[in-house]
Amino acid sequence: MQPSVIARFSRSKRGNIALLSALLAVPLLVLAGGAVDLMKIAGARSEVLGALDAGILAAASLTNPRDPETVIREYLDTNVDPTIIDPASITLNVTAEKTGRFSNIEVAANFNIDTDFVDVIGFHTVPVAVTSSATHGIANVEISLVLDVSGSMSGDKIAALRTDAANFVTEMLDASPADSTSISVVPYSSNVTLNKATFSNYLDKDSIDEDAIEDHLCESAGPGCSIDDFTDEEKEVAAVAVWNGCLEYESTDFDGSLLPFNGRNETASPNEDNGKDDCRPGVEPIFLSQNVTTLTNQIGSYVASGETAMHVATMWGYNALSDSWRGRLGGDAVFADRPTQLGGDEAYKILVVMTDGKINPHDADVSKAVAGNRFLAVCNAAKANDVSVWAIGFQIDEGGEADQLLSQCPNNASQYLLSGDSSLADEFDTIFESIAKLRVTS
Repeated sequence: MQPSVIARFSRSKRGNIALLSALLAVPLLVLAGGAVDLMKIAGARSEVLGALDAGILAAASLTNPRDPETVIREYLDTNVDPTIIDPASITLNVTAEKTGRFSNIEVAANFNIDTDFVDVIGFHTVPVAVTSSATHGIANVEISLVLDVSGSMSGDKIAALRTDAANFVTEMLDASPADSTSISVVPYSSNVTLNKATFSNYLDKDSIDEDAIEDHLCESAGPGCSIDDFTDEEKEVAAVAVWNGCLEYESTDFDGSLLPFNGRNETASPNEDNGKDDCRPGVEPIFLSQNVTTLTNQIGSYVASGETAMHVATMWGYNALSDSWRGRLGGDAVFADRPTQLGGDEAYKILVVMTDGKINPHDADVSKAVAGNRFLAVCNAAKANDVSVWAIGFQIDEGGEADQLLSQCPNNASQYLLSGDSSLADEFDTIFESIAKLRVTS
């Protein structure tokens, strides 16, 4: 008996693939089309984010006086391809904060993308959101300014230094959140005049002239007073009192490490007629401060005199950035944990060395060549520990002795600045702008 037609049909497997293909065609087309839609959405997002980042950087600039949202909107209108997304359809939520020389802007942009394929299953548009933020200002910065106040800086040059360095300090601190930027200022000429209370531990008290100690001790005593009438402790106190505040340094001192306690002599005078004036400039460094008034008042008091011990001053500028000296420099109480670790990521460290001429050491036992080598040793130690080193040559001869030495100090040629005019404003502005870089996150 032959099977019925119906029975044969029910057992047949021919045509199953075609049937399955027909059943899966629609979802497969939707998936493929969805991938195309996703690429469209990703392209639109990238297009908007690129324009948004450029706009927010311009809006956050400290030189921008305009409404941030207006600036950002203009960048969207100019840079977003209207065939991808209509810039006018993008909604913006802008949060802007500008205080003094600090600017922070955050933007959220929202828009919808029309779909081409997943529209068939009810997804007519897809919402897209992108965010971007930019900050123009400074955070966690340690700066050392090493400033030449030698005799060759007299006249218009010292006046320019007083004005332009003070403006730089003011601008830096105005641009910084509170307790984030510490500035050390090291004026120098024949030497660096140290604060006696802070740095007398490094003075070898035996290097102080005994007659000067006796004169100090016996100043208010009666006839017949002798140094032998006093205790060792009293002699040490008197030695610090008559110390001129300057030290003689060894070649091992120029790497940012601590000086040995009681290990350095008082600086000697090759010209006894000058007396204590050999320890010029006579103005002490200020270490680790954010007090604009204190810093600018001292800078405004500078008087040009003496020789050019740039190697010694640069050493102290670097010491102000070296964690070996933490807790030993004085400074604002809020910066008790500074200098932070060299080579670490706790703070951005900047060393600025400014001079108007070649090294001319006051110490008769140190030649120009030795002083130059010590100067470069400090520069190299700083660079090796991720310090950003800048050098400013103020009216120095290109190709001359000072130029050849100073140009070797910075990290790169762009951080060696030559001022040929009567001002240092442009040079300090360049350094400021390099520190206060725009930072953008998306």
